[in-house]
Amino acid sequence: MDTKTKQQIKQLKTDIKASATRTRELRNEAQKLSGMEKWRAQANSLDYKQRERLLAYGYLRFRTYHQIEQKCREAPSARMIAQFAGVPSEEIASWLMSGDTRRVKPEPEVVQEGDRAVA
Repeated sequence: MDTKTKQQIKQLKTDIKASATRTRELRNEAQKLSGMEKWRAQANSLDYKQRERLLAYGYLRFRTYHQIEQKCREAPSARMIAQFAGVPSEEIASWLMSGDTRRVKPEPEVVQEGDRAVA
């Protein structure tokens, strides 16, 4: 994995954790309400980009789409996942439709130094 990809993974992980914390706090506040106010507060607490962030994180970690989501009612936004992952949306679209095939991790470049190989 190159440095840019590692930085993207680290940033996505931070964003995912921050969003989850924010959602938990909002849900706890919503528990204090009742009726329609509670329903509105819970609906507003969901971060709709969270799913795409998690899928982009899985993509960058070389997971298949089906390892992440076995069942879903609604197709995810390939454009938004591509934006989070920093890759073309066509690549994400093919990853979403690929079934159980895995993306192949690139092999690290091996440089020969004397009698030993250095990755």
